[in-house]
Amino acid sequence: MFQINSLTLSCRVVGTPEYAETRQGRGKLKLRLSQPTRVKDPSGEHQTKMMFFTALAFGTLADQMHRQITEAQDLTIFGELKHREYVDRSDQRREVYEILIESFVPGLTREQRDQQPRRTSTDAQPEPPAPSAPPAPASQRRFDPAPPAHEPAPTPTGPTFAPTYATPAKDPEPARTDHPAVAPAQQDGGLKMPW
Repeated sequence: MFQINSLTLSCRVVGTPEYAETRQGRGKLKLRLSQPTRVKDPSGEHQTKMMFFTALAFGTLADQMHRQITEAQDLTIFGELKHREYVDRSDQRREVYEILIESFVPGLTREQRDQQPRRTSTDAQPEPPAPSAPPAPASQRRFDPAPPAHEPAPTPTGPTFAPTYATPAKDPEPARTDHPAVAPAQQDGGLKMPW
């Protein structure tokens, strides 16, 4: 079914996830998430700007995320965007947009990212392969079914099986003539259709 309010976000957890229980005893997890986006500044240059979101999970999903998600971890979430209004302590009306998480895929933690080798633009790039001779024109090519001399033919590995052949079927049993529906037709030397 097509959902209009459907959201997928690849992001990073900012700060420690806040876990609490609701009055009904359900788990509630609140996350602050960041995602970089590229924008043009007034001079026309592209700049990276961070966007921040608040995301919520409830119930068993909140319990599971509380066990698996840590600060600064990469994360992909699937959910929907929610809007709510409230009045704060100073009697000011506030609007909040939050992401209600329906499922998630955990990504790399900070420690896992730190263990990965970092590539920079000054790293040695592998040498490109030397250009080979151009292929011969189609009129000069010939078909060679044998593999090249430097490449041995592959040898089968694992158990080998002898081929099996189907045995001829036995002759079918003769038709029963003692059945009342068959007997009169066969007495006349052939089958007769009732119509």
